[in-house]
Amino acid sequence: MISCCDDPKELQRWEEVNRKFGKIIDRALDADLLEWRGEEGEEISYAPEGTKPYTGPVKVMHENGRIWILTQFKEGKEDGLEIGWCEDGMEEYRMTYKSGKRVD
Repeated sequence: MISCCDDPKELQRWEEVNRKFGKIIDRALDADLLEWRGEEGEEISYAPEGTKPYTGPVKVMHENGRIWILTQFKEGKEDGLEIGWCEDGMEEYRMTYKSGKRVD
């Protein structure tokens, strides 16, 4: 469960984020742990000590411990929906990637 504050609206926003995305956030790999391999501009991401390009959810956390960015990787490249949140739980943006390139 995402910890929060005393502001009821902020608490409600974080509860909604957790309800919708909590299970994915829990199993997502921390982006800091990804290992990038390959030529500059052609890098592929791997899980720590992985032998195959990483496929699965990836997260970046705010300093306060709440989710900042949740994205998907497929075969070592961003692929799918990426969502970003402000520190107060408000959704900041959504964008879509295909094979590492933004498509929207």
